[in-house]
Amino acid sequence: MQSDHWVKPRYIPYYFLIVIAVISFTSFAIISAYDVPFGDHWRWIRQGLLPLDSGTISAFEFITSEYYPFSHSHILILSLVLLNKTYFSLNYAIESGIGTIALLATIIILNSYWYRLYSGNNIANNKAGILPLITLSTIILLDLNNFNAWTLVQFECLYLLLAIIYLIAADLVLKGKISEPFFQCLTLVILFIGDAVGITAILAFISYLLLFDVKKNRRLLFKLVIVIMLGVVTAHGLIDNMHPHTKISKLAALNYILQNIPDSVSMLLKGLAQSMTKSKALEIIFQDNWEIYQYLLGLVVGCFIMLSVCLYIKNRQQLNTSLPFTLILLTCVTIGGVYLTRFPEYGDEVIQAGRYIRLLKVWLLGSVSIFFLIDPFKMPSHKWVKITNRVKLLTISCLTTVFLMNSYGNWKFYESRERFFMNFAHAVKHFDDAGESQQLLGSLHQRCNDKYCEPSILYLKKNKLSIFRGS
Repeated sequence: MQSDHWVKPRYIPYYFLIVIAVISFTSFAIISAYDVPFGDHWRWIRQGLLPLDSGTISAFEFITSEYYPFSHSHILILSLVLLNKTYFSLNYAIESGIGTIALLATIIILNSYWYRLYSGNNIANNKAGILPLITLSTIILLDLNNFNAWTLVQFECLYLLLAIIYLIAADLVLKGKISEPFFQCLTLVILFIGDAVGITAILAFISYLLLFDVKKNRRLLFKLVIVIMLGVVTAHGLIDNMHPHTKISKLAALNYILQNIPDSVSMLLKGLAQSMTKSKALEIIFQDNWEIYQYLLGLVVGCFIMLSVCLYIKNRQQLNTSLPFTLILLTCVTIGGVYLTRFPEYGDEVIQAGRYIRLLKVWLLGSVSIFFLIDPFKMPSHKWVKITNRVKLLTISCLTTVFLMNSYGNWKFYESRERFFMNFAHAVKHFDDAGESQQLLGSLHQRCNDKYCEPSILYLKKNKLSIFRGS
């Protein structure tokens, strides 16, 4: 059928963008995967691998040492650390590789589902018409702002993959395409290994049920709550010495938010703006006035989210899918989680951390898909058809521009990032107990102040692990 033909001149730019995005991201990920312990790695060596080797704790205790319900579990990454030490002498670049593969898998799975939804909703049967959405989903996820040179944060792309799989499964269970027992088992798995991102996905789906389908799906909602409660009870029974990752109670955090409304609003606008481009890029472009433009960008993003939410509510029956809205909710729950856990302790700048930027971008996937999955011929008025078409064109233009700008910015700053990690690796490799050496290490990485990293460095050197491998 002619309308299904995928090889047309007007589709060439989409294929070109997809190829550029994949090549740019994977090549950047390959050359930026630094095999050096950083951040939490030092804690896991000192408080995990050292006691494990001395027989103080078991492998299970090591893997579950940081598990806490509705927070970071670190079960997958600590399992990888154990396997990595046993078979690859702690090659931290493996973490980055797994994260990059997981992100590419996310793109394949998500775009396959978009194609399935579009094929079912589009009366014109122009299946190739989904190509703009596939392209936008690809460049949103492969935006170089989604890459983090800290291998642990790059590994966390795996949690995003699990969250997307869960939300797709949630959509399928609502349609009766998969069984409820299977979905409940999946919920339990995500609760244990999905880390904070997996918990966020579960809460996003529960929020969707409460907003739209609470009467129709009250049995499913009740069963999910029971499964989650059983999971938490089981975790407390199996794992000893669980402790929260934040010292501030949720009630105290809420009180802090209400007492600091200006900073709370500032963090929200910064977070929404960060989903498009990093503050550093705005600072370079607009110099002294960059913060004003960041707030304006945050307002524009917020308006676009509200527009897409209104469009979803108006056309929910036609769309016949929960996925776009649950993706938006995933970002909303993420921001709420940062408010309650990180904001009181670190202020409004915390939202600009790399691990949050990736989740803040997810709303884009949901909002953009709403505009592209709706069949214009089924819309209630001609006015909405014109608005939707214009928003589609504007969205493609804006996101392509942002993608190219972010790619250029990240490649431009590659040398300074590489220089930092090379200097840090050099400081670790040539560390001794002299004060000057310790001071240099601490100045490069705050975690290594007060000789905190010294036992871990000696451990790595003795066992020829990580950067001492082969020496």
